[in-house]
This record gives sequence, structure tokens and C-alpha cells, in this order.
Amino acid sequence: MHTLVRAFWNIANARAVIGYAPEDESEVNYVDDIRRLLTETCDVGRLG
Repeated sequence: MHTLVRAFWNIANARAVIGYAPEDESEVNYVDDIRRLLTETCDVGRLG
């Protein structure tokens, strides 16, 4: 079983009910995209 380093929510139910088993760390695979999306200055889609 793959252990997620930083899970945002508990997936125990998905594992039990449908046998969900993540095969990778998407946060690691997409780190550059995540960093760009979190740091770019853009007002599109923001509320307030």
C-alpha cells in the first residue's frame, strides 16, 4: 500500500469501499505547476 506523505483528507473509506490505492505522489509530480499556481499574481476567479 502506498502511503501519501501529505494527504489533504482521509481516504480510508475509498480504500475500503472501492479498493482505491494511489500509485504516486501527485504533489511531487506536479510541484512546479502547484508552485506557479500558488504564487502567480492573477485576479481572475478571486472573490472579494
